[in-house]
Amino acid sequence: SRWEKSQVLDLLLSESIANTFNISFDDISKIEKMVQDANILWGQDADQREALGLAPFEENTWQFGLARLFMGMAMPEGYSDLVRDILPCESFEGLDLEVLGKFARFCDTLFLCLNGLKGKKTIDKWCEALKNIWATLMDQNYSNAEDMVFLSQTIDQMKTDAQDALFTHRVSYDVIKSHMEQKLDLNISQGNFLSGNTTFCNIMPMRSIPFKIVVLMGMDEKAFPRQVFSPGFNLIKKYPKPGDKIERDEDRYLFLETVLSARSKLVITYTGMNIKDNSKIPCSGVVSELMDTIDQSFSFNEGYAYHFYHGLHPFDEIYF
Repeated sequence: SRWEKSQVLDLLLSESIANTFNISFDDISKIEKMVQDANILWGQDADQREALGLAPFEENTWQFGLARLFMGMAMPEGYSDLVRDILPCESFEGLDLEVLGKFARFCDTLFLCLNGLKGKKTIDKWCEALKNIWATLMDQNYSNAEDMVFLSQTIDQMKTDAQDALFTHRVSYDVIKSHMEQKLDLNISQGNFLSGNTTFCNIMPMRSIPFKIVVLMGMDEKAFPRQVFSPGFNLIKKYPKPGDKIERDEDRYLFLETVLSARSKLVITYTGMNIKDNSKIPCSGVVSELMDTIDQSFSFNEGYAYHFYHGLHPFDEIYF
């Protein structure tokens, strides 16, 4: 990317990254003011801008802004002349100097890691680069230990898969990014399956065990079936063949399995009203098809309803 100001500063909102550089929440507000005073907007330096096909000027880059901040630290208060073609920022002192040092170390480490993502590499080299990034930037502690283990296992699995497939070609970062996003977007169910009276779990193939009551939550139009956006380099989507995995059809089959698993009651919920104006929002296509089938196949006594619309607020007049 162009390393915009907002992108870089947003990383400090990650507790794991901030802890690595000993940056507190109060420090972040000071850093934001420093960045604003130094007029930092985007780009590491003039060379990066040139690599993006733009004019190689260094004004408003991170290198430009940090040079202004450090020059402001060195110059006396009220100094407004150029020093080696650098206009010093407004001087500051005390604890702010320590904050600037932490921030400069963060920027130097981050840009060093990001520069390691350039060009094409083998899968082994990519795995080394990714592990170096999370080991360098992220603090491992009790709260994120499981996440770190999962991240490490995901990287190791990518390396193992490449070795098993005898894949030794060099690939670009876009391929690695797409693969990692797909793996890290998985929702991992915590706890043991069927460990208590009530089981919360993802809808997964071959998990359709009969239950007295089955509840499907969040069956919104855009949430289910999954809307898969395929990258341009996905040749499977470009040249489809019989037997290829189709996520949307797989989700439709999972819904059918879930419906058949309900022995006594089936409850389906979705967000049916707009939170702003209470206008109706359509449900998932599979839920709509189920309701159409019920309407066409069954007749009900007058006053009976299987589809309920709940009020937008708990103080809605229909509840009183």
